[in-house]
Amino acid sequence: AVGRDVVSFRRNTQVSYMFVERARDLVNAINKYIEKVENSCDPDWDSFMKFVMAIEPLEDILFKLLAVTEDEKEGYFSSTQSVIKCIISVEIWAKNRDEL
Repeated sequence: AVGRDVVSFRRNTQVSYMFVERARDLVNAINKYIEKVENSCDPDWDSFMKFVMAIEPLEDILFKLLAVTEDEKEGYFSSTQSVIKCIISVEIWAKNRDEL
């Protein structure tokens, strides 16, 4: 769902696409370690520890991106005529960019 929402961004698009691409690369790497563990005749503790230790940080980062996607898919400063709303939108954009 995050990848789908990132497509709708009108701001931070390049950073967001890069973020999702790297997250997918990490998911693929984790899946390879899982596959190695499942297909190993002997316990492959190294691969097991690598995928176990990678899951939680990846989830944390993706949950942060999910929060940013909620703001970004809704907001775009040119959709309003109010100067105050434009300033608020830019401040949200800056905060979200820092989060990414």
